[in-house]
Amino acid sequence: MAEYSRKAGCEAVRLDDEWMIVDTERATITKVNHTGGMCWTLLSSPQTAASLAEEFRLLYGTGTEPETLEQELHCFLSDLHGCGLVERGY
Repeated sequence: MAEYSRKAGCEAVRLDDEWMIVDTERATITKVNHTGGMCWTLLSSPQTAASLAEEFRLLYGTGTEPETLEQELHCFLSDLHGCGLVERGY
């Protein structure tokens, strides 16, 4: 299963319930919601979609089915990877 971690040179700024992830190398800003910001925070160390889903269940006791949550997080991580904000390892 793929592990994701923040790309060096990317920082996040929180404004109310939104986060802006700034990639200084590519001069881009990506806006994410509160949940995306929490994912970003957890990506300070390598994480899989499954490990993030477990963290969310522990923190929030989410009522979302575990498989659905993991799938949604995998899609989000893939989007961040596509934007060049996270690195993917195996």
